[in-house]
Amino acid sequence: MWTFGRKKADGCDPKKTDCLIVDSSETLAFLHLRVGVGCAFGGTRRHLLSLDVGGWRGTWSKNEGDPAAHHTESSGRIRLPMVGLSYFFRL
Repeated sequence: MWTFGRKKADGCDPKKTDCLIVDSSETLAFLHLRVGVGCAFGGTRRHLLSLDVGGWRGTWSKNEGDPAAHHTESSGRIRLPMVGLSYFFRL
């Protein structure tokens, strides 16, 4: 994902009208993986119990530059694990 364009500088009070306008871009690159297994049980197999696990892993970066030639960059990594357990009943 990528966003870019002109915006008010971070930390500027939104009520002010003289905020510095900066050129900004933000990127987010990620990989998402998910695996699950389910088991139907009961005499009519109407009950389903399932378990899934997965996660997100990626990097983000943010760049800003203003007309006075000040430039800032920041970046970091993202790791978000996930686990899910579910029960379904079929009518």
